[in-house]
Amino acid sequence: MAIRESHILKDAVKVAEIAANSVGTEELIDGAATTPKIADAPNGATTTKINDGAVTTPKLADAPNGVDTGKINDLQVTNPKVADATLAYGKLAANEIQLIIDVPILSSGSVIEVAADAVATPTFAHTTVQVPAEALKHLKSASVIIDHAWAATADGTIQLYDSTAAAVRGETAAFAGGEASEWLSFSVSGLVAGNTMVIRANVTAAGAAGEKSGLYRAILRLVLGVS
Repeated sequence: MAIRESHILKDAVKVAEIAANSVGTEELIDGAATTPKIADAPNGATTTKINDGAVTTPKLADAPNGVDTGKINDLQVTNPKVADATLAYGKLAANEIQLIIDVPILSSGSVIEVAADAVATPTFAHTTVQVPAEALKHLKSASVIIDHAWAATADGTIQLYDSTAAAVRGETAAFAGGEASEWLSFSVSGLVAGNTMVIRANVTAAGAAGEKSGLYRAILRLVLGVS
């Protein structure tokens, strides 16, 4: 004959009186397994105990206690997950995207000459150039590329000269007479938006009477990086 519930005193059944593996799911009242009844990690609820799709947004803690980077697999954040017009260039790795802009300074195809028979800094005609602020915002480096023929016996250099600021922004190595190149590049820096710049010869030792230095082409090359 079984013992009825009415014959058992309240709180009379202790843990020791319950047989192992005897309490099934159906013996538990809905909502009875509250947070204090769940063991702490690593002995609590495992992944296999959670239904797929059961952890919804309201169940995740707000930042800074929500899902951190270490919980997201590589390559899982795809384009549709990024809001339109929200990714600023500051989020890109430095110099990850680069492009080159060649600004023609002189492209006449015929030689422009200046006197090289006296110590002076004559400007090559038709070489005025200005750079807008937009072109300098993401500037990483700049150079001038020239096609030139230096005087036969004069010493000197060729410069990119900022006439607004009275400053040399870049200069070739020194010539000692007779140098020529169709593709000579020299680096420039300190460019200022809107300032007027020119290509000029810097004759440091005069050549023979009537000597000239010639310039055929000149390009200002800007390397921009989106970062």
